[in-house]
Amino acid sequence: MKYRTLSPMQKNQIVGMRKAGMKCKDIAEVFSAPYSTISTILSHWKVHGSVESLKSQCGRPRKLSERDFRVLCHAVSSNRRHTLVELANLVSVSRTTVRLYLRELGFRNCIAPKKPYLNVKHKADKLAFARAYESWTFEDWCNIIWTDESSFKTGKNPRQIRVWRKAYEKYNWDCIAPSFKSGRSSVMVWVPLLALISLHWSPFLQIRDHQVILSLLFMKEY
Repeated sequence: MKYRTLSPMQKNQIVGMRKAGMKCKDIAEVFSAPYSTISTILSHWKVHGSVESLKSQCGRPRKLSERDFRVLCHAVSSNRRHTLVELANLVSVSRTTVRLYLRELGFRNCIAPKKPYLNVKHKADKLAFARAYESWTFEDWCNIIWTDESSFKTGKNPRQIRVWRKAYEKYNWDCIAPSFKSGRSSVMVWVPLLALISLHWSPFLQIRDHQVILSLLFMKEY
């Protein structure tokens, strides 16, 4: 014969009836439940002081303990370039398990964007420049000629660096790969830029024998 599961409210009522002096046999008849079920509920209440089940969750228990979970979070946050193998060895689980936990935290393994290295002086200079000209209008900037340069590598591409980061951390200082000057063969392109280029002028670049020739072509408006 199959019996229905008793709710927490009914279990509390069973405890109340027992406190009032009712026998387990009579309580079983009231709830149409086996005597053994009533006895088990009361025994659990006497030991733990509650009728709630000791099983707090269903399914397979989590691989990592709370301590291992904190260790994993600290390791990824302190060194974004850890490999899956290193993290798996740190908490003694498989790489697949580590990847699932990191995804739960919002971390993805991404290619670190390359940006020029900025030391403390560079950062201070950039901040001072921004504060000095924050009140300039668009018309003010139209009177300025800008210059910019870009380096194109002619050899093999350097090895890509991967980091663990969240979606909004792409340009965090510990999620980028700083670039430095090196001895690799490269072509440097230098171009002056001014606001009126977009309206009347168009830059035209030619690369000949690792030399860049810049000419400005006048674009007539029709």
